[in-house]
Amino acid sequence: MKSYLILLICSFISFNSFSMENFETDNDDKDLKKKIIQKLIYKLGGGKLTQEMSEIMAEKPMSVYYLKKSNDDAERLSRSICQVNERRTNDEVDAVRHFLGSAMLSAFYGQHFARELLTAHENRGPQSRENIMDLRNNEIGIQFSTQLRTISIPWRYGLEAKKILFSKLSWKVKALKLINNGELNVIESKKSACMNSDHYPNM
Repeated sequence: MKSYLILLICSFISFNSFSMENFETDNDDKDLKKKIIQKLIYKLGGGKLTQEMSEIMAEKPMSVYYLKKSNDDAERLSRSICQVNERRTNDEVDAVRHFLGSAMLSAFYGQHFARELLTAHENRGPQSRENIMDLRNNEIGIQFSTQLRTISIPWRYGLEAKKILFSKLSWKVKALKLINNGELNVIESKKSACMNSDHYPNM
């Protein structure tokens, strides 16, 4: 979490360290600022971000925070919903996590941005069944995000933070409905409260 906070602060400072007048009128300055932010994001991402991802996020530096928040919240919530203690891959828990994370990120920054960023994340190497599973579940979350509302609340450094108006219970109900209807994409069905061997695996 520390590296993301440093990254957020550095991005914010570098984004505002030039005069706003030049930022709005000088394309060279604008390009320079974007390159500085992109390099900061890539370097401080700790190897978790590709060049393509950092370039996308450089357009909206605050997305660093919201990507981290979406990932963390989705991890915690998917474990709670499916009643597991460890991170899972390729199963129902993993499918729920990707649905939740992509829906949250889309609610914060819009469907286009979320789809572009999450697709870049899954395209880091040769495409595999795991990547395809994640992309499909991401898209389900992205599409669902149109049903979510956000509000802005005062935050630190004079900024505003976005909050999704959707309860944990509502997330649970929606995720379990998707699981029970066989609407998510799963490679392996594994033991958890979300296990549904009647529908999964389905790819």
